[in-house]
Amino acid sequence: MKKINLTLLILIIGINSFAQYKKANYFGKEGRTYGVGTRFYAMGEGIGTKMGYSLSVGSETEGKRFIGGYELQYIPKHEFQFWTLDHNNLDALVDGTTKPTFIFQINLGSYLLSNDADRKIKPYVIANIIFQFAGGVKESTSEDTDAKYAAPTQFGVGVGAGAGSLFYLNSWLALKGEVGYAYTVGTGNNTSNGLYYIFPKHANASAGFVFRVGGKK
Repeated sequence: MKKINLTLLILIIGINSFAQYKKANYFGKEGRTYGVGTRFYAMGEGIGTKMGYSLSVGSETEGKRFIGGYELQYIPKHEFQFWTLDHNNLDALVDGTTKPTFIFQINLGSYLLSNDADRKIKPYVIANIIFQFAGGVKESTSEDTDAKYAAPTQFGVGVGAGAGSLFYLNSWLALKGEVGYAYTVGTGNNTSNGLYYIFPKHANASAGFVFRVGGKK
């Protein structure tokens, strides 16, 4: 319930802020988009499906299909659990809690239909370059002599792809839905035996609002 309330609060603030800035002509660049939303990560690996939040900035030009931009994603701290082997080669169950995870993502894609100003539904495909630059394990029962270690500090990179659509409610506000898959690899401290990575490869789905400013350049 707290996550749902936070999601609604972020969306309400985003819409109200954009409306005010739009009146003041703060967003002055044509072809610019700003997004806010939620994202679900189906990570498995003893983590399950977790919900996070995203802020994005993008660019597009009417009449051209190419779209690009970048995105900041945040996953709140959460619990995890996995099986490994200890230093005696015996099964060991590890429990723990992650730190908040931050991801920077570069997005490059294309609309599947012509990008006309009066088009209400705009499906697209997208490719991602992913950088997990902050996160790790806050506390756990993991030992660095285990076959797989939940390292306190972790970083990662990856690539992804997906498809989605924008559903424009008016000339500047759209609903956004997207599904995709990300392949990620991580590194961490004291992981000579193996790393339990807190942001593994995963399917994902997102929904939110996109605010658009501009016309033909």
